[in-house]
Formats: sequence, C-alpha cells, structure tokens
Amino acid sequence: MSAILLAEQGRGRACTVEALPRRDTVYLFAHPDDFVQAATAHGPDGRLAPVTFRRTFPVVFAFRPAAGSLELFARVPARVKPRLEAAFADAALGFPLGDWRPPPAYELNGLKAADLALPTDPADGVTVHVRQLRLSLRNSNRQITLKADPAWPGDMRRMVAEVLDRERVPLTAVSVTLATFCFEFAAAGERRAGAVTFDVAFPNSCGLRNQPADRVELVAKYLRRWGIDVSESVGAGLGAAG
Repeated sequence: MSAILLAEQGRGRACTVEALPRRDTVYLFAHPDDFVQAATAHGPDGRLAPVTFRRTFPVVFAFRPAAGSLELFARVPARVKPRLEAAFADAALGFPLGDWRPPPAYELNGLKAADLALPTDPADGVTVHVRQLRLSLRNSNRQITLKADPAWPGDMRRMVAEVLDRERVPLTAVSVTLATFCFEFAAAGERRAGAVTFDVAFPNSCGLRNQPADRVELVAKYLRRWGIDVSESVGAGLGAAG
C-alpha cells in the first residue's frame, strides 16, 4: 500500500494496519501518512516557532469471507482504488485480482431495428422519442452519431434506414453504445406536463437525475419493458447505475 500511495501521490511512506473481526466481516483499518502540514506553535522554551507534522488518513477494507466480497473506503483518486484492492487481495489472501468489469445494465442494440417502436400505456400519458443514437463500429474505434429532427416523430427509424450503407456497413457490424431518450409527460392529476431528456450508455450508465419519483418510476418501467434495462438479470438496478 505504501508503494502504491508513494508512486501515485507522494504520501503514505509509513503505514500501520489494524484488524478488527466483527461477525461475518473482517475490517482492516490502514493508517498511512498524509502530506506534510505546517503550523506555528510554542516550543518548550515558550517561543513561537514553525513546526511540521504528518497526520494519517484512513483506508478501510471490509472483507466478508463467506460472501467473497470486498469493500473499500479511501479518499484517493478512482484510479488508485483498484490497485489498493489488488494489494489487499495479494497480501491478505494470496490471491491476484484481475480487472473488474461491471456486468451490463443496459442493452441498446434493439434500437437499431427498422421496426423500432417504443409503445406506452395510454393511461400513463407519456410519449417517448429517441433523439440521438451513437453507433460504434465493431473491431474499430469508429463511431457514427445520428441526431433525429425533433419536429419529425419517428425520425430516428428513418435515419437508421437512410444513412447506413447496408452493403458496406450492415446493422450486424455496428452496436448502439448510447441513446438519448425524450420522455414527454402529459398533465395528469397533480403531475404537470413536461419533458425529460437523458442519455443511456452501454454498459451501465444512465443520465436520469433529479427527477420526481413518479417520472423515474415510469422511465424505469418502460426501459425494462423494451428490453433496454437488463439490470434485473445481473442483480443491478436503475438507481445504482450512473
């Protein structure tokens, strides 16, 4: 841990680790040195003088052996956390951790179908349009972004058919990696009319934020119905993605 923190941030030269088992969880509290701080204090002779010191900062591992799960609390850059987790697994368990990739929560390839339809229940008073698609060409870094005309309902379906050269770029050669949805809500009861536009990106990012609970529930309902939100099959949820 010291070697990682020193290389990444220039701190953590000294580090003390304490273990605290609690029921099904083993907590390890690490106390690496923080950056040098300066202060002014009175010395033994009563004179004011500058002093330097190093606080420690907390790094906490919570390991559940039965579940095989590990959680980490540390105020360090995101890129450093996987390295600290790997160091824990190597030192404490003698087990090398590979790169962790979260399972997909969203599957967007259904949106490139020529018969694309996003049906909703009339009672919900909501209409949905796809405003933008980002198509990624397989086995390359090339991307195509399609932006529909908001004045033309269903324009995205026409764009996919018109823009792609089916002989040179068949639909099987592209994957939808981002979609921009616009949910238009009619006034209903206490709900005011309005629209919500947000991005959903493969594999697990959803830009729906700061919306009333009833709108979020409807969005989640239809993303699941259309086979876009597949998080239930991998144990994640709409609220956890993002």
